[in-house]
Parts: sequence; structure tokens; C-alpha cells
Amino acid sequence: MRASWGQVVLRALAALLICLTAGPGARPTIAEDAPAGLVEKRVKSLGKVLPDARKPLLLSPNGDHVAYINGAWTKNTKVRVVCDGRETEFYETLTFLCFSPDGKRFGFMGSHIGQRPSTAAFVCDGVEKTVSHEGAFAFSPDSKHLAYCGLGDALMLDDKMQKTGGFCRDPVFSPDSRHLACRVVAAGKCYLACDGAKDQGFDDVGGIVFCPNSAGLAYMGSERDAWFVIWSGRKLGPYKEVGKLVFSPDSSCLAFKAFVNKWFVVHEDKKGPEFDVVGDPVFSIGGGRLAYTATQGNASLVVCDGKKGPEYEQVGQPVFALEGKHLAYYATRGGKTFAVCDGKESGDYHEITWIGFSPDNKHLVFTGGNEGKRSIVCDGLEGPIHQDVLVPEHFYDVPGKLRYVVVDKAAGGADNEARLVEVDWPADRTWEDAFKTKAP
Repeated sequence: MRASWGQVVLRALAALLICLTAGPGARPTIAEDAPAGLVEKRVKSLGKVLPDARKPLLLSPNGDHVAYINGAWTKNTKVRVVCDGRETEFYETLTFLCFSPDGKRFGFMGSHIGQRPSTAAFVCDGVEKTVSHEGAFAFSPDSKHLAYCGLGDALMLDDKMQKTGGFCRDPVFSPDSRHLACRVVAAGKCYLACDGAKDQGFDDVGGIVFCPNSAGLAYMGSERDAWFVIWSGRKLGPYKEVGKLVFSPDSSCLAFKAFVNKWFVVHEDKKGPEFDVVGDPVFSIGGGRLAYTATQGNASLVVCDGKKGPEYEQVGQPVFALEGKHLAYYATRGGKTFAVCDGKESGDYHEITWIGFSPDNKHLVFTGGNEGKRSIVCDGLEGPIHQDVLVPEHFYDVPGKLRYVVVDKAAGGADNEARLVEVDWPADRTWEDAFKTKAP
């Protein structure tokens, strides 16, 4: 039987479609019995995102609030803070936006337009206070206390002045919220002060971090252009530069990156191999494993438990599953980016901006981007495409759900809108399914 003219046309179109989709680098076609993508459910609107919003947007830890600085990067510009779509007054500068750990409080530092002499404004919960400089402030981990540097650089704890013996900077709370440390400048020296008691003096002090059990702390101190790490009565160094200090979850080990002639990681007081560049070390939740990124020449890799992984053009910060058995990160090769977990590679994307595991260690999720758009990808299943996708720190707070924030054009409006959405963790899939459809 001869085919009708309409059938011929349909067959020709089908052949053309196959040719267009089967070129070099094409993603695998979806089989008819392939699993459906992730289904998003809207939780709440987080307000408008104006055209001049500076990226990245700041999310509260559980993702139910969003804040950002709005204003173009131009000279003499006026900028303002937008939180949940509500705009503040204009400022000359804005720095250090921060939510409290429970997400119920929000603060920022700024300076008023044309205000002289130079003073700064500290705004928290909508109340503005005049302070001496645009320094850092800190909420306690239990969100019950607030510390900042007030007029005259006095350390303020819940609006009450604390004795420090000098001018304070950079307050830091202990994990149990019972101790407060800061950097203090007095008589030409810089000190670490904790609960009012000062440690030895240095030319400069920084990087203050408490142990997870709150029983002690570590910090950096400089002398004559050399940096030392001070922990538990010991003085490690000298180094030309020191990175972020990181404690193991059980508080028994301290790790950090340092530079002398090249970069290396120090773990349990032992120096690791040297590289051109290294990233901040990451401990597994149990504390028994340590990983970090490293670059030598044009090759980047992840070092885990002292062993070098495969080389790529670029790698992202490694992430351990909560039980510590699995390690994931994103990597780039030939202009394409993909997820890597336990040596396996996922399908390709133009970019991946975040990667993580579910609390039960079964699922791997990351943000995949193609042609300026992004979506959530979980166990190989892709969610709806958005202009932007941001994942909060506590993306797993709701049992059985993955929560994140998406940005899209608001319905019937000129501005974008941020929305908190959620999807179910796939019931019949695991992280290994993210690697079964990789393009050849």
C-alpha cells in the first residue's frame, strides 16, 4: 500500500528531528518508559526580585525568607536592601546582610548618603543604630542573642556594653551560645578576647572559630608578615598565608590550608602535599574523613583521605553524605560540567552551582544549568526550568521533602518573583540513578 502524502511529510519531519537531536554532544533522548521529572509544589511567595538585584541572593537557613542589595554597580549609586519584597530607605553603601539561624531576625550594615563625619548604620529587625564602622555582627546559634560593635568600637551584647579592654571587631559566638569572642585592638597590639579575657598580643588577629563542643577555640595571629595558628596553647607556623580554620565534628582535629612557597593543607599538625591552589578542607560528619580541592597547573582534582582523585579542568567544593561513605562534587571537562560521586560521572550541563545529599544518604541533588536557565536535578530526575534556583542551608527540614527557592517572571508583572517550592525525594530511586543516563 502506498503511503499518503500526509504520511510522507510526517516521516520526513521525524527524520529531520532525529538528525537535529543526534549531533555531537547531544543529550540522550528520553525513552517512552523513562521516569517522569520532579513535580514542584509552591509553598509561598518570597516577594519581588528587582532588575538590579545583586547576586547571589541571601536566603534564610530554611529558605522561607530572601534578601538582597538592589542597585547597579556604578559610581555614586544609591542602594537599598530588599527583604521579602519590602524595600528599605536608600544608603550610600551596604555590607554584611545576615539572617539569624532560626530565620526570624535579619540585619545589615550600611552608611547614609552624604553623612559626615563617617559613621555607619546597623539595622536589625527594622531598628537602626549608629555605630562607628561597617563591621561584622553576629547572631548566637540559638538566635537568642546579638553581638555587634557600637559607637567607639565597644562590644555590645544584646545592647549592653561588654568589657574588652580595647576596640572590638568581628564578634563570634560559641556553638552553645554561651561564649563570645572578638578581635580587640589596644595599645598598638591586636588580641583575641573571649568572655572578657585577652590572649597574647599580635600585629593582627583573625579567623576566630570555636570547637563544635564549645570547649575551646582557634584563631590566626600575625607577627612581622608571618601568620601563626593558635590552638589549645600551641602556636603552629609560621606561614605566609592561612585559610579558614575547620574543626572536625568531634572537636579533636583542626585542619586548614596554608601557604609558604605553595599551598598545602595541615591536618592533625601534618603538612599535606603542595599545590598551586587548594580549597578549604571539609570533614565528614563523623569526622573520620577529610577532603579538599587542589589545582596544579591546568589540572584540578579532589584529595580525599590523602589520595588524589581524577584530574579535571575545574572541580567544585566536595560534599560528604551524612554517614561519610559517599563523596560528591561537580567537575568540568571540555566546557561541560557534571556531578561526580564515588568516581562516577553524571550527564553534562553548562554549569552546576550546588550539590548535596539527602539526610538519609540515599539521594544526590544538584542545581543544573543550561543556556542561562537552571533546574533541580535529583537522582537523575530534572525539575522545572527557572531563571534561577537557590538551595538554602536547611533544604531538608521538612521530612520527605526537598525545599529550595526559584526565581521567575512574576505573573502579570515586570519584576521577577522569588518563590519557595518543594519536591518529594524520589521514593523508587537512589543517587546511583543519576549516573545511568550519562551520554557516551
